[in-house]
Amino acid sequence: MHPETTKKLRKPRSWRHPQPITSAELKQMREEFWDTAPHYGGQKGICEISHMLLPVMVLNWVLIIAA
Repeated sequence: MHPETTKKLRKPRSWRHPQPITSAELKQMREEFWDTAPHYGGQKGICEISHMLLPVMVLNWVLIIAA
């Protein structure tokens, strides 16, 4: 790798709800998001695949970071 072409990656800022919420409320918000995404321009097939793959991708990221 060339140092002049390498970009530093920054960890994205964590999203926080303006008010404290429970795990059940967060789960409900996620489900509402996936249910309504196709109605706001998201393709239903893409949304379904993303919804299925997201937990696997997060697990992989955790394993990579832990390594």
